[in-house]
Amino acid sequence: MTAPLHRPIRRWIQRAFPKAPGGIDYDQPRGDPGLFPPDGITWRVHADFPGMLSGGLCALMLQTLHPKALAGVWDHSNFRTDLVGRLRRTTDFVAGTTYAPRADAERLVARVRRIHAQVRGTAEDGTPYSADDPALLT
Repeated sequence: MTAPLHRPIRRWIQRAFPKAPGGIDYDQPRGDPGLFPPDGITWRVHADFPGMLSGGLCALMLQTLHPKALAGVWDHSNFRTDLVGRLRRTTDFVAGTTYAPRADAERLVARVRRIHAQVRGTAEDGTPYSADDPALLT
């Protein structure tokens, strides 16, 4: 039922959120299979780019329901001045950790860990937060 809509939606999303130069090729990833096997569920779900993007947006909305996650994003993210860039970087991270060779995926994970290590603050209720807190990550 959705097959006729898939291509136009994909083209619209790719125009709205173009890949950065030298970005991950979602259609023909290169190198070793990386962190997830090509025949696994992660590749299958993320291969539907509109589905991956809409699922990611839903996940971001769910994160805003946690006061400390929301405080971290509000205090440390540049989403207010660069929403498309912020979404593109998140999409590149998901695509990279899904499709990129292991070494590239591990570099992306290490980069996000370095960024998260700097994200610390105090939520509105006065409790401290840290983006690398295992409970908050869960």
